[in-house]
Amino acid sequence: MGMQKEPEIDKGSEAYAKLLSQDEREWHAQYDALIARKIEIFNKLLQMHSAESYGLIEKLVDDAMTENVAKRNTSYAWIVIFTQIYQAEKNVGEAWTLFDLADNLEDLIAIVQQVKFLLWEIVFLQEKESEELLRSVVAQYDMQPELLRGLVRISCLEPEMVMDRLRKNMGLNL
Repeated sequence: MGMQKEPEIDKGSEAYAKLLSQDEREWHAQYDALIARKIEIFNKLLQMHSAESYGLIEKLVDDAMTENVAKRNTSYAWIVIFTQIYQAEKNVGEAWTLFDLADNLEDLIAIVQQVKFLLWEIVFLQEKESEELLRSVVAQYDMQPELLRGLVRISCLEPEMVMDRLRKNMGLNL
């Protein structure tokens, strides 16, 4: 008795395309579940508000899949951006960091989006009210210089010009 040979599938056939499509759907489902789990872990670590939990967040995004995940999932991309800002804050010795501002990813995103939109209003609409609102938000959350620099960098087309303007017009320490 000889071994039976698997029938070859015509790689140009509809059956082959369906097989590939199914494999890809299964892969994406597993990937999405992993992303959801990482976001869940991020939120639990963020709620702890400790240097140890923040260090674990850094480890959470320090893996080979992070770049691909960030491209695929906006929430996870925010985690990566927030972790980079946190690392910059830590490197300059700031004790109060971005991670101290909220207990979950959704709230962190909302805070950052608020600052981002105020920056856009200041730059594009030249709104004095927006400058006052930004000053108020900065004070409310006790935002430190490195966080503000990071938010300007990710929000503005000409970050150096905007930082200079915020220094001069608003007296912000950037």
